[in-house]
Amino acid sequence: MSNSGKQAHDFYADVISHNKVWTIKGKNGDVIFVSSIGTKIQPFWSKLTRVQKIIKSTPEYSNFEPVEVPWNEFEYELAPKLKEKNIYVGVNWSGKNLTGFDMPAFQLIEIVKSNKEAALTHHSSGTPNGAP
Repeated sequence: MSNSGKQAHDFYADVISHNKVWTIKGKNGDVIFVSSIGTKIQPFWSKLTRVQKIIKSTPEYSNFEPVEVPWNEFEYELAPKLKEKNIYVGVNWSGKNLTGFDMPAFQLIEIVKSNKEAALTHHSSGTPNGAP
């Protein structure tokens, strides 16, 4: 699995466990980046420690503040606004070049729901890790 794939997998698991995400804000509000192909992206992380590490290790992020967003607020309030503005979600960006998966907010919501349902199915089967 690629590093971006692992970061995304960790993101889904963390959201299911903690029911919140983290983003960053600057003096002028939300921080939106534009990719090399023109896609607008707002980054989100699954844990405060992840976003703090990025702020601390990336000089151009040093003036940003972490902001906690409850998952239900993300799902029902923020995601529709992101869709309306055609802004993608950056998932657990990491590393020197801040890489990771970017996707529409509603795609992220569907992936988290799918992972949550799979976890519940495995848990309710009464067998470890979904073993037969």
